[in-house]
Amino acid sequence: MKIIPIPPDPVIRNQVASWSHRAWSIDFPSDTEQTYLDLYEQSSQNASSLPYVCVAIADDGAVTGTATLVGDDELPDFEDLSPWLAAVWVKPEHRSSGVGNAMVHHIEETASALGYTRLNLYTHDQQDWYLRHQWEIVGFGTLAHHTVTVMQKSL
Repeated sequence: MKIIPIPPDPVIRNQVASWSHRAWSIDFPSDTEQTYLDLYEQSSQNASSLPYVCVAIADDGAVTGTATLVGDDELPDFEDLSPWLAAVWVKPEHRSSGVGNAMVHHIEETASALGYTRLNLYTHDQQDWYLRHQWEIVGFGTLAHHTVTVMQKSL
């Protein structure tokens, strides 16, 4: 497996946009697949700035997951925090195989290389996983009428 910046391949981008739209529509109901495609285009314009989108590629060439590094993850009352690990998603058949861990580690390294000393995220239900990976809970927020756990990690 390897983690790479999202490639310009429209088949891959459309596939990842579809996954992301379905996964995050609970938080961002007005987003469309085009919202994600626009993000990927922004990501590819300058590899040394945000946003940055990566994908996990299995040994057979299949895309198995995605993760993003953004400056603002649109969480009310936490606008002062930046940057954010966002939109971590792994295909169900590849979960618990190290894909998520590899992508999160890649985003942490990317943020550090860009000069950031802390990274933030919010999660609905994966607090325990992140706690096991040295993330700390820093608060709770509300997004689209549900509570999320806000976490932070020193890089």
